[in-house]
Amino acid sequence: MKRIIIKFEYKCFPLWLYENDIFVDNIFPEILDDNEKLEKMFDELQEMFDSLYIDNDIEFSYVGFADELQKELFVKKVCEAVDELKVKLNNDYVVDFSKEKLITNL
Repeated sequence: MKRIIIKFEYKCFPLWLYENDIFVDNIFPEILDDNEKLEKMFDELQEMFDSLYIDNDIEFSYVGFADELQKELFVKKVCEAVDELKVKLNNDYVVDFSKEKLITNL
């Protein structure tokens, strides 16, 4: 069974591909290579997530969202991208995503 877990980690693409419960990679699935719009959506979401951190020679720390509205906007965009992903995958992958888990981990 092919599965994609949507998980945000600093400097990692948010789609984590698994096959038969074995991690394959965190990349955009080849089956969607012709869908630049969707890939761009996830690239932009990852950039937004990465911007929640300070990472320089002196410090690495989580700073979070400027306000609750920015957090809600991020969650909304993630949900929209995941919905689009599910449609485009057409049951070729099981998509593992929880809005509640995303909110808890931000």
